Amino acid sequence: MDEAGKLLKQMLSSKTIQDTVEVIKCYKILHRYGLSFTHEGLRKMLTLVFSKDVQVVQQVIETYHSIYFGEVSA
Repeated sequence: MDEAGKLLKQMLSSKTIQDTVEVIKCYKILHRYGLSFTHEGLRKMLTLVFSKDVQVVQQVIETYHSIYFGEVSA
């Protein structure tokens, strides 16, 4: 699983926006299962708040909100 964690962390820096968004969603799910490598990815994900792409920024905010404050209600 640690190798998968390294790959996911690298994919956070992908030039493809959809890859980045999907990895952020993946971290959200994996964090619920308590996998230890997700903490590093969540720290790296925090820098994506300053991304130029709105979709990435929204997904990061939604993920952090879900992890630390509970699910986002519509």
